[in-house]
Amino acid sequence: MKQIHLPSNRIKIIQAGEATAIWLADDPQNLSVNDVVELVDGKEQSVVGELLIRKVVTQHLADFDDQNNVLTHLVGAKPSASDAPIKEVHFSYQKHDQTRHLADIVVNKSTDLTEVKLYGDGGSRGNPGPAASGWVLYDLDGTVVLEGGYYMGITTNNQAEYTALKLGLKDARKLGAKRVQVFMDSLLVVNQMKGLWKINKPELRAINVAIHEIAKDFEKVTYTHVPRALNSAADRMVNVTLDDVAQN
Repeated sequence: MKQIHLPSNRIKIIQAGEATAIWLADDPQNLSVNDVVELVDGKEQSVVGELLIRKVVTQHLADFDDQNNVLTHLVGAKPSASDAPIKEVHFSYQKHDQTRHLADIVVNKSTDLTEVKLYGDGGSRGNPGPAASGWVLYDLDGTVVLEGGYYMGITTNNQAEYTALKLGLKDARKLGAKRVQVFMDSLLVVNQMKGLWKINKPELRAINVAIHEIAKDFEKVTYTHVPRALNSAADRMVNVTLDDVAQN
């Protein structure tokens, strides 16, 4: 399995949910989306967790306004020129001591994962403003299977909420789940997906239709409205994603 070696202080930041991306100047493993990578403590040389690669963006040192900050936090060898490529690798993290590992599910397509619970959320700082979607997938025992966050740029809360549902269902499909229990604190999204509320905005109607198409790939998808307090894990993914973009 591919590995990323980091110092203990960097690993603690990831484990605390305060970092969801790293910069690489040298990538001999050719990391790509959906790769499952072991996170290794560089000092102890022990595996402490697993990363699921969610996005890889290739840039150059010259593209960054604060090049010193990039060089300080760069993993691996420092680039010799300003036009040298730098990969920004975004990921989801899961502790290595969980009963199920990302590799077991994503690579081996574990056959016992026939049903999952999907918690989704979205937020826009300004509405419209900088927006992100977050989602967390659990098995029926309550173990986190996958989690993700996606930055959308400038848009609305409702668009971000719908996008969380869409991307979460796509991840559930990748895992081979046949049934999905969806939980969201957006009454609008839940009731529109159930067909109880009309959809007046064309952009929401389009994504609603797209999600119904994705849902056809499952035996059953249910939608349940929950209080915001019960959706804190997905909300955390929204804010981690927005904070990460703001810091970079």
